[in-house]
Amino acid sequence: MEEFVIIGGGLMGSAAAWELAQLGKKVILIEQQKSIYTYGSSFGEARISRSLGPKDDIFSFIQQLSIQRTERLISFLNSVDLSKVHEMEDIYTTSPVTYLFGQEHQNQINALLFDGQKDDFEFAVGNEAKFKFGMSISESCSVLREYKKYSGMMNPRILISKLQKAIQYLGNPIFFNEKTIGISKLEDHFSIELLNTETFELKTIQTKN
Repeated sequence: MEEFVIIGGGLMGSAAAWELAQLGKKVILIEQQKSIYTYGSSFGEARISRSLGPKDDIFSFIQQLSIQRTERLISFLNSVDLSKVHEMEDIYTTSPVTYLFGQEHQNQINALLFDGQKDDFEFAVGNEAKFKFGMSISESCSVLREYKKYSGMMNPRILISKLQKAIQYLGNPIFFNEKTIGISKLEDHFSIELLNTETFELKTIQTKN
């Protein structure tokens, strides 16, 4: 009987499995694709990473929390994987993040400019943007550009591969090419049916409630 089974080895599934593994839980991660993704919400090599936001902005909080957790992941990998040096820069590309606002977004602009914002940024209205940023915009529009370490782009493919490496270093298996075709709730546990997408073999695993 397995302790935890996570279906889906993308960014969210791999992150959840890694967090559980750090707590000493025994986890099985199931993914219907190979270790290198070819489709899905985690497919690709670029996502925006941005920190700027008004006070209590949930997206800013999530981005900063993600960076803290990723730093912890990198530290762990460097302590156990002697084959290479793992770095935050493998995942994050720091570059300016540009926001364009229309006149109708003045309240959002005010919140960003005046509500305790501590991140470095530059601001321009209308023609000012041409001199500051080389951008031609309407006089009614505004541009705000954020400068912060690890704001810019992040690579989900690399992050997933590092998460999965860490999960396996803690002794937890990852089942690739295993498609979940059925989940049954039994009296005191779940039964999960899997189909191997290469061999078409069927198997069943049991997990606690």
